[in-house]
Amino acid sequence: MADLSAEEWNELARELFTLTHRMRPHRGGRREAIDMRGEPMVLVSLSHHPEGMTAGELADAALVSTARMAALVNGLEERGLVTRTKDDRDRRRTVVRITAAGKATIEERFNRRMAHVVAILRELGPADARELVRITGRLAKIVPQMPCDAEGAAPVRERGDDR
Repeated sequence: MADLSAEEWNELARELFTLTHRMRPHRGGRREAIDMRGEPMVLVSLSHHPEGMTAGELADAALVSTARMAALVNGLEERGLVTRTKDDRDRRRTVVRITAAGKATIEERFNRRMAHVVAILRELGPADARELVRITGRLAKIVPQMPCDAEGAAPVRERGDDR
């Protein structure tokens, strides 16, 4: 099979951008079910760190400012989804931990998200669903290896440049 020209690769990339943009959730509640920014990201991060995390560590994990993280943690604490306590080893540090209510909230959200993805995969059918997972697996290996510029864009490389 012949390789594609630079113009053909660019056209494929434009088509992929267009198609992935169309898949973005629209208004009407679907976005909430699959959105993993803000509070859901905090709860998921904390669910993976039962020992707790500082607000700074959470801000780094969620790629938000410490001021934004403080507001997120305040809202979660007010609803009983997280607690804040002084660190036993360093009283200057405050540790944020997920509560049982926070764990239940994130588990419910995960179950809704899983049902959403299962519904999408069923629409694709078994063969296409397996192919999507296979290709996504390949992407998961390729993308972290791609160099990025300051804005996160990978430079255009000709096929075989990495050999």
